[in-house]
Amino acid sequence: TAPGLYSEEEVQDIVGHMMPGGVQTKKVDKIEQAFERFVKRVRQNLHVIVCLNYKGNCFSTDFHALQDKLQRYPGLIKNAFSIDLYVPWSFQALSQVAKAWLDDTKAGVMIPWHPSRRMEQIDTASNAMAYIHLSAKAAVERQFCHQREPLRIFTPLTFLEFVHIFKIVSAYLAQTEQAKGKKFEQALDKIDEAFDSIAEFRREVSDLMPQHRSANGTIRDLVTMVERYKQDYIVALDKCKAQEEVIVQLQGPLESLRKSAQSEFDKVNPIYQAAARVLENLNRNDVEELRSYPSPPENVKFVMKAVCLLFDKPQTWDDAKLLMADVNFFQQLIFYNKDEIPQDKFDALKKFVSSPSFVPEDVVRRSLAAGSICSWVHGIYIYSSIHRKMQPHIKNLLDAENKFTKVRLKWEVLMMKAPYEKNLRNG
Repeated sequence: TAPGLYSEEEVQDIVGHMMPGGVQTKKVDKIEQAFERFVKRVRQNLHVIVCLNYKGNCFSTDFHALQDKLQRYPGLIKNAFSIDLYVPWSFQALSQVAKAWLDDTKAGVMIPWHPSRRMEQIDTASNAMAYIHLSAKAAVERQFCHQREPLRIFTPLTFLEFVHIFKIVSAYLAQTEQAKGKKFEQALDKIDEAFDSIAEFRREVSDLMPQHRSANGTIRDLVTMVERYKQDYIVALDKCKAQEEVIVQLQGPLESLRKSAQSEFDKVNPIYQAAARVLENLNRNDVEELRSYPSPPENVKFVMKAVCLLFDKPQTWDDAKLLMADVNFFQQLIFYNKDEIPQDKFDALKKFVSSPSFVPEDVVRRSLAAGSICSWVHGIYIYSSIHRKMQPHIKNLLDAENKFTKVRLKWEVLMMKAPYEKNLRNG
């Protein structure tokens, strides 16, 4: 019926299916017979659906009605199996579809309707969307009614898309507004906290007002007292200045006395230190050797008599040996109280030191320990001689220091009696 509609392979495949047992053949008569069977079976099983616009555009005046079409093509009715008539969705149908779509909670897109007015809000939104869809469709058809074929801008599918977009946008806007609402709630909570804190501070300030008034009264009293004590402080400050001048006058002579006394001590200290170093060179064996003499040389015995004099012992050799037998003999020599030798003991010691037999260089030939002790006695005598000569200077120094201490103490007492710091004088 249509040459070239099927290829050679497709024809052979059709013949194989239509011949009994699927036999392949290349005979023309057999192929035509099999193909006639195929066409017959297609005609028996083929169903054709014809869709016609029975009305057209509601504003159109140049469009044939369905009756004219059927008169021109009567086979549409004669060979039809069934005829279904589809009319556009009504307002109620659109509203019901929108209502079902908005009420659906399985899609995962939720619009936060009001709990107590959920269905009322859904009905209102559904009716509004149905009205918008129909009014927009009517406006487009009215604008383009001169066209022969109707525009397919507003269909049930576009209405479902419209409802779906409304649902998504509404959910997004609701979520956004809820987030803003939470921020505003947090801000309002902070504002409430701030107002509560302000109220609390006001109560605290109100509670502290009596204390504040009392403190102001106390401050006024203290200011009056400060003014009253200013003059007393100025007088005390003048007295302090007078005492400071006296202190300055005493510091010069006192410092001179200190330097003079220190100079004299610097002269005698090396002598005594040298004698002490001589003792440090001795050891216990040297002393034991000296103590072992049954009858020592006279100059050695003479030296030990001087030692017995200093330690208030009888001036005999036996007592000298007892003195040397003490384990602390060296410590007694080194730490001897050389500052407080009585006058009679000093006079007696002078006789020993002045004797020709009391020479360390001669005594050391007889005994190393006795020579060292002789040098120590000489050092004690020289230190005591200078110390006695310095007694008037030391007495003057002590008197000057006592006087300086009394004056300074009086100055400190005056400073303590001053009621406030010096800056009060400037008010």
